[in-house]
Amino acid sequence: MIKHVCAGLIALFFAALSLQAENKVVKLPRVVATNTASVEIKQIELSDTATVLDMGAWYRPHYWIRISKDTYLRGDDGKKYPVRFGSGIKLDTEFWMPDSGTASFKLHFPALPKSVKSFDFIESDCEDCFKIYGVSLQGDTPVSVPEDYRSAEIGKPEALPEPRIEGGNVTVVGKLLEYQPFYDLKPMFRIPELWRGSFAEHPVTVNEDGSFTATFEVASATQVALVIGTMNRMTMNLFVCPGDTLYAAVNLPELTRRNSHLRKDAPTLGQLCYFRGKMAAINNEMTTRFPTLPKMPEGQEFMLEIAGMSPTQYKAYCLEKERAIEEAVQSDATLSEACRTLYLNNIRLNCIDMLNMLQPMLAEALITRDKISWEDAYAKVRTNQPDVSYFDYLKTLPVLNDPQAIFSLSYPQNVLYSRYLPIDPSEGKTMFRRLLESGKVEAADVPVLEKYDAMQKENQKLDEEAARNLAQKYMEVLQEISNADRSFILDNIIKPNLSEGKGCYFDLLDVMTYAGKLQDFMPFTESDKEAVRNIRIPYFVNKLEEMNNQLLVTIEENKKKSGYTVNEVGEVSNEDLFYSMVSKFKGKVVLVDFWATWCGPCRMAMKQMLPMKEQLKDKDIIYLFIAGENSPKQTWENMIPDIHGEHYRVTGEQWNFLSQKFAIEGVPTYILLDKEGAIAQKYTGFPGVDTMKNRLLELCK
Repeated sequence: MIKHVCAGLIALFFAALSLQAENKVVKLPRVVATNTASVEIKQIELSDTATVLDMGAWYRPHYWIRISKDTYLRGDDGKKYPVRFGSGIKLDTEFWMPDSGTASFKLHFPALPKSVKSFDFIESDCEDCFKIYGVSLQGDTPVSVPEDYRSAEIGKPEALPEPRIEGGNVTVVGKLLEYQPFYDLKPMFRIPELWRGSFAEHPVTVNEDGSFTATFEVASATQVALVIGTMNRMTMNLFVCPGDTLYAAVNLPELTRRNSHLRKDAPTLGQLCYFRGKMAAINNEMTTRFPTLPKMPEGQEFMLEIAGMSPTQYKAYCLEKERAIEEAVQSDATLSEACRTLYLNNIRLNCIDMLNMLQPMLAEALITRDKISWEDAYAKVRTNQPDVSYFDYLKTLPVLNDPQAIFSLSYPQNVLYSRYLPIDPSEGKTMFRRLLESGKVEAADVPVLEKYDAMQKENQKLDEEAARNLAQKYMEVLQEISNADRSFILDNIIKPNLSEGKGCYFDLLDVMTYAGKLQDFMPFTESDKEAVRNIRIPYFVNKLEEMNNQLLVTIEENKKKSGYTVNEVGEVSNEDLFYSMVSKFKGKVVLVDFWATWCGPCRMAMKQMLPMKEQLKDKDIIYLFIAGENSPKQTWENMIPDIHGEHYRVTGEQWNFLSQKFAIEGVPTYILLDKEGAIAQKYTGFPGVDTMKNRLLELCK
């Protein structure tokens, strides 16, 4: 009997071993590339009956993500393995993120053949769905580096060139290591445009073997960003000089690891990028050393540290952190002088940006710590305004007027946003009081403004619609007040702290002012032309003159364009306003787009929907665009010829009525009407091309 029992136990033991041998667990798998920072694979459980992905999710608390029922794994055998079900998540259903902003769930798929060594995770084939490419089942295999990069002698880092603004083309010849043609990464270069205070985006066409060549213009030697991924947007800064060619082989698995929530502290998968040619050494040092150097604080821990601070305390905190970084970097003898200069200028600009963002930072900190609304947090922050002395950090960190600042990617935006420092020149007066003191309000509005002034001082809730109506009515007066505030900031803060109005910073401010006018479709007057000719940097003069000439051509071309219709509302009550706009389209699906000319996300969404509109051109779909008076008429008239559809520009009162009626909290907002004219869907913010397209197709059935 005992003998039989022992034999049975031994059989069970070996059966268990055999069963375990059939199962395999891959923890924190190596990944080649991804388009998302919201989901990652914690581990993979492989058996003869199933493949189970243990997923981690990271997203804003109380917002949702969704995993499509059309999700599948694409094995390196070319076959698809569709998802069966989820554990801890229901497919095709909104999954709301908890307070922590992190969550876990499992996805179950069919068993993968043992011959499969890697797979791609595809959350359906839509453009904005989650995709994780090259998930390895074989551990951290090394990246194969091309011989011409392995054998390249790059030498010591070069000295930085003179900070001259002359302009010229840069060529980057590169290769994305382990790239596959079906990877939907859409790489591009983000290039600083000094004269606009913004970035240009230069798309990169990648060949099937991962190679690419990109040529683009820069104003000076500078850092540019190589951006990879449609949603995740992994970035890597490169230093380039006009007239030069840089050769770079990008290690995609290592770039993905560094941007991972789960694997960022894991061993490296080789260098981030391999270089050869001119400026190879400085780029090699940037990509290997910059990630190891101390950085300004960020994230939830930072928010909890600054929550409840006064402006003076917050300034001291930021400057102390910056000073500690400065000391550490200055004492690091292994850094070249060129990289030390680039890194410290980046840090100084980062610190200035944090100090300029005083109120949003402190409000976000209160939201993080106290779980209160944005309105309540901002109301608390506004009670403690900084005075002029707060901004002496511009002198402590004089990088804004340092010619070498043009080497930093963020510099143009640092200059542009410095015009809006967080100070209230009115010393606490409400918008309503400042309107009253302007002497430009109608007598009938004085009692209402007095009432709202008193209510706002007592933090009482206002009639938001009436307040918006007043703001729309006196938009020009408010613009004059805003211009006066900017002049105060320039004369009383910036000039005293930055060389009394002389230097590269002030040259850029002048240039950006004229570029902004052209971006608002306002051609130069004769006095503008004379002022531009007196700008001391010829490159900027040429750029502004080119922009003005192109604008004049665009305005003339717009007069000949078709495909858009300007509609008039006519005499109609607010209650009948929306019906009068859409009633003539009954029997068709209508996409109503509430937008503004100054809204960057609105324009970006329109650009992204262009291919969709072409694909659906044979469907009964009307695209109806509604803007308000806060979109300048001349700007609006010259933008809509490239926005095919039906257009309305409504009054401030009408816009406020529609905003209240449809609970429009911001632009862009979209309302989809079915063929009967009933509201079928509303989106606050752009939901993505595929979501919009699929919903429109559903309504067309």
